[in-house]
Amino acid sequence: MYAFWRSSSAAAPRSTSWASFAPNVECHIQDELLDGLTVDAVGAFIEQHLGIDQHKHFKGRELSGWYMQQFLKLGSALALPQLSQHYVVWDLDMILLRPVQLLFPPGPSDPAGSPTRTLVNIGGSVSPGYMAAFRRLMRRPLEFAPDGTSFVTHWMVVYKPYLLEFLRELSLGTPGSSRSSSGATGGGSSSRLRGAGGSSDSSSSSSTAGRELQAEAAGQDEGTGAAAGRRLSSSSTGDDAGIGAGDPGGADASTGAGASRGLKQGVATTVPGSDQASATKGLDPLGWVWRILSAVEPSSADLGFSEYASYITWVRQRYPASQKLADRKTWIRHPFGQGTVKLLRLLRADRCCCPSAWLLRLVRLLGFMYTGYEVGHIEECRYSEPQYATSYGL
Repeated sequence: MYAFWRSSSAAAPRSTSWASFAPNVECHIQDELLDGLTVDAVGAFIEQHLGIDQHKHFKGRELSGWYMQQFLKLGSALALPQLSQHYVVWDLDMILLRPVQLLFPPGPSDPAGSPTRTLVNIGGSVSPGYMAAFRRLMRRPLEFAPDGTSFVTHWMVVYKPYLLEFLRELSLGTPGSSRSSSGATGGGSSSRLRGAGGSSDSSSSSSTAGRELQAEAAGQDEGTGAAAGRRLSSSSTGDDAGIGAGDPGGADASTGAGASRGLKQGVATTVPGSDQASATKGLDPLGWVWRILSAVEPSSADLGFSEYASYITWVRQRYPASQKLADRKTWIRHPFGQGTVKLLRLLRADRCCCPSAWLLRLVRLLGFMYTGYEVGHIEECRYSEPQYATSYGL
């Protein structure tokens, strides 16, 4: 497991604690994971090009940090070449309640040579900002589950070659093409960007602006923050073996449901090469970061982009046979709502919002695969206050 911390002072004691959980735990300072990608650089881009205070708080989190944690998840494929071909990106405020099967063989109706299928959860909330950003970036609409919910489900199974291809397409700014382009992204971005000189949608101008902002940024934020990439276990039979057991969460055998009807189902079913060097050829290491931020609509920047919805949609539109869509929602955001979390803290002497064993057992008995416990979004939990800096373990 890989955990990302905001600063070395925050990481030192907690990394030692986390490393005691298992021999394969590694901790990284977030500003050192990818050269040039820092919270300050992201924040400076937000302020200068979107005209928004990078320290703006929304639901208990700071704007620049919220975008940064998304970039860490997406950038994991670039920064951690030792990751297996399939791995899990997991929000640390989610709690797994039972074993879950992540990978599945091709379906009986799939053609020979079809890729291993990955589980895709459903049941997420819908945000107009996510939809607008994806359309600007890819010139296609964001995908949703058949029941109308989104794929913002707080963790996902990644196939590294697909993620690298997704990042390369973002950095080049030309959906469906391997050639660089200085044209628009098919929706334009903020007029503030165009007024700043040059085409705001050019991948080259975005990446250059990002590098300039990174050079101007100084210092590091204190505190903690986390995103995790869980490396899946492998056996001698290959990368896809020994992944998980148990109910796959009501996964539907139909892999094409919800995929873009404008694309042929047989398109791009071959598996890209797994060689890291060839997979990253032509990929601007940070061009995709600045291009994503350039596509954010300032009026909806609080929820302006989703790494989960965007990656899963991209894969569904290009490799639909590689996904196994869950046919029902198998998780809840909070056990019985935020009110329950607030009330249960009163039973603790330290007044922390920590889940109890009996509560998690009850949620599991109700058939859920995992549950959220997003204490950072609940004011009464006082997640960011100094006196609770070590109470929550993150």
